[in-house]
Amino acid sequence: MELEFPLTSPRAYAISPALHADAIAFVSDGDVWLAELKSSDHDDQHHPDDLGHRLAAPALAPEPTPTPLRALRLTSDGGASHVIFSPCGRWLAFSAVTPAGGCEVFAVPTEGGRQPEQLTHLGDPSTSVVGWLPGATASSSTFPGAIVFRSAAGQPMTHMVTLWRVSAESRPRAFGVGTAHHACTLGDGRLLIGRHTVEPTVMQWLGYNGGCHG
Repeated sequence: MELEFPLTSPRAYAISPALHADAIAFVSDGDVWLAELKSSDHDDQHHPDDLGHRLAAPALAPEPTPTPLRALRLTSDGGASHVIFSPCGRWLAFSAVTPAGGCEVFAVPTEGGRQPEQLTHLGDPSTSVVGWLPGATASSSTFPGAIVFRSAAGQPMTHMVTLWRVSAESRPRAFGVGTAHHACTLGDGRLLIGRHTVEPTVMQWLGYNGGCHG
């Protein structure tokens, strides 16, 4: 399914953006969408440092009308959040609420045409995708590397969140680094982790349409 954004419906509220090259993925109406970003002709005509152009431009020149963003819907079950591209850009990972009530990790190819693959069955509502470790080249049927996510699965308290990983070849397993909420892959392959990096009010956001929770 393909639609144009922005839409006038309040259900088109977009959250969880992720970028890779000229592509953007985001969540709207609880599902994952993918679109290609294209610069407008107005942006291509003048360099931002063209002083002569800026001096000659009318003081109250009207802003160009933005071109609607055509987006492809990749999921249809709702409940999605925390979208991230694979390093190669051919796959997307995201978190989504399941009928059982937990939040799990899923992967879907950016080319579409396939149902998302559920990668975890931990049953923890705090599970959220936070990063992607590089690996072998992706194929149309297998995602590369390992997806990094945070979860309090197996912990006595929901705030005791730590980092986990899951790949196409292995089951989910914790890194064993203690409390951690975010991760970033460095150029040399090392993982930079963030502890207590979640905004405290996130846990208090309401889930109505259009609210801070999306």
